[in-house]
Amino acid sequence: EDAAVRTILLAGPHGKESALAAGIDAARYEVVGLLDGDLQTDPADFAPLLAGLAGDVACVNGWRVDRHDSAVKRFSSRISNRIRAAVLGDGLNDINCPLKVVRRDLLVRLPRFRGWHRYIPALVMREGFGVREVPIRHYARSAGRSKYGIHNRLWIGISSLTVVSWLMRNRVVYRVGPDARGAG
Repeated sequence: EDAAVRTILLAGPHGKESALAAGIDAARYEVVGLLDGDLQTDPADFAPLLAGLAGDVACVNGWRVDRHDSAVKRFSSRISNRIRAAVLGDGLNDINCPLKVVRRDLLVRLPRFRGWHRYIPALVMREGFGVREVPIRHYARSAGRSKYGIHNRLWIGISSLTVVSWLMRNRVVYRVGPDARGAG
């Protein structure tokens, strides 16, 4: 058994966002790498993502430039990315790419809600940190089957986008001035 690998068993089916939250909370390293188990992305692409993690960049998101999904999935993704970009103004091309690296200290303090994992890069930007996109390889699905279709992605996506948009507009930001440090 590899000492660097731990298994976390959730008490029943809780969904992808809960599984990711459990893994992030249990992680012991400064940087967390996220990927799906459907074999559509290559773990070897973590190397260029890690190389992009520097300075104020706290999240490097994969960008599936040459997608190997069905025409319906590519079309719905293109539409959702355009709507999201128009609402959030985040400038990202592929926010929902499952391959990304993020500083753990930041991940554990991001707000979590149904569908939060789809907006990790936007939530990182909300915290004032930079996000970079790096082109990665993408493969046709060879394992498992998607649990997401147009119907369940659409409604969850719209409600999640509404939450993220509200969070982006309503962030509380402040700085303590030098005169206030000794007051009390």
